[in-house]
Amino acid sequence: VSGKREVNNYAFEDLSKNQIKYLIQEMIFFDTHTSRLHTKIMAIAPLNSDLVRTKDNVMAALRESITFWIPFDALRPYLAMQYVIPIRNETKRVTFDDFFQKRLYTSYIVGEGNEYNRFIPEYSFSEVEVKKEQARIENELLTFEQDLWEY
Repeated sequence: VSGKREVNNYAFEDLSKNQIKYLIQEMIFFDTHTSRLHTKIMAIAPLNSDLVRTKDNVMAALRESITFWIPFDALRPYLAMQYVIPIRNETKRVTFDDFFQKRLYTSYIVGEGNEYNRFIPEYSFSEVEVKKEQARIENELLTFEQDLWEY
C-alpha cells in the first residue's frame, strides 16, 4: 500500500455536473479606522441539484443541496489562477478572486445573523413576505451606512 492518494474522477464529474449555484456567506462590518462599511466573504458552498429531495419546504431543500463549505481564504490562491469573463464586460478578463472581491456577481439575501440565527424562508412563508424581508434587511444596511455621514 503506497501513501499516494487518488481522486475518483467520476464522483467529481457527477458533483460538478449537477451544481446549480453557490451559497456565499458574507460578513458586513464597520471599520472604525477608515469609517467605512466593508463586506468580507467568509465561505462558499456549492449547491447540488441531485441532493434536493423535497420541494415542499424551501429551507429543507436549500440545506440538503449544500454539499460542503469552503473557507474563502483557503480558496483564494486557486481562484487567483483562474479567469472568468464578467457578464457586463465581455472584453475584460478578470480572475475569480477579483470577481468575488469586486462583487461582480448577482446575489440576494437568504438570511442574517441575529439572536435567532435563522434563514428568511424559515419565518417568511410566502414569496411576497420573503421579498419584503430581503428588502428590509438591505434597507437596514443602506440606512446604517447613510446615517454614518449625517450630522
